[in-house]
Amino acid sequence: MDLAVWLFASKAHVDLKRVLTRFGLTVHDTTTRRALKSLTESSLAKLRTAVAEDLAQQDNSGYALILDNVQQYCPTHEHCIGKAPQQGHQRGLTSHRQLPYNTECIHRQEFLQQELTASHAALLSTAGPSP
Repeated sequence: MDLAVWLFASKAHVDLKRVLTRFGLTVHDTTTRRALKSLTESSLAKLRTAVAEDLAQQDNSGYALILDNVQQYCPTHEHCIGKAPQQGHQRGLTSHRQLPYNTECIHRQEFLQQELTASHAALLSTAGPSP
């Protein structure tokens, strides 16, 4: 099944998939799509319950969500002369669990001041002597 998912994700040519399916090394695209759909649905259900449990607790842990634009050119299969590929726009969401942390441990201003001082010192050392 892992080879089938890899072939699906890499958009391998249909002839390669047919040959590998004939040899019994992979499964059909429909089976792969159904497996990925099943994994997505079960993972989404688990994520929903975990986020609901985390919202009920009042500690500093939780989930961070990263939303990203995914763009790719999709070929158009219409019988029109001069039809150019269109750019498809989709969104991808990644979530990851954050570990509990103490908010008093983070001193942002001190950190930024240290970074500014260090970068300033690095610039002075690479600039050489002034005239």
